Amino acid sequence: MPKGEKMNSSKILRFFVLPAFLLSLIIGSASANTLTSNMAESASSDEAQDTLLLKAVVRKQYRGRGIVLPVRQLVAEQNGQLRNERVRKVILRGHSVWGLGTATLVVNGNEIETQFVTRKNSQLAFEMPYYESNVIGRGLQGIKIILNGNIFVKSVGLKVDR
Repeated sequence: MPKGEKMNSSKILRFFVLPAFLLSLIIGSASANTLTSNMAESASSDEAQDTLLLKAVVRKQYRGRGIVLPVRQLVAEQNGQLRNERVRKVILRGHSVWGLGTATLVVNGNEIETQFVTRKNSQLAFEMPYYESNVIGRGLQGIKIILNGNIFVKSVGLKVDR
């Protein structure tokens, strides 16, 4: 390339990307097979971790605004003491009588997420935030759901790693 000439994006593509692609073809499928098998092993090791759904049956109708559902307490009452479990998700099963209900996840006093509760039987799954400590007994103290509306709650649960 002559001095002073600027390289445009198509030339960059030609000089860098194309040789890398050809190199990957030359190396062959052995490297690709190794890469995909390593990815599959890492995915299966993540799934192999013991994940449990600790459920508490509620079967109760709630009417009004700001009704507190103490999820951790309900789950502990029906499943025994909770210690050192890493909470991945908080689950709410139920439905709104008029289709206008909301459920807000509150972790350690901080509102995390609000979801609508529909008229149909629904299962809401609240992901635990990464910026909060999500190990019970090590920073994770309170897990509550605030209900607004006319909502029938079948059950609540915690998806945990043990």
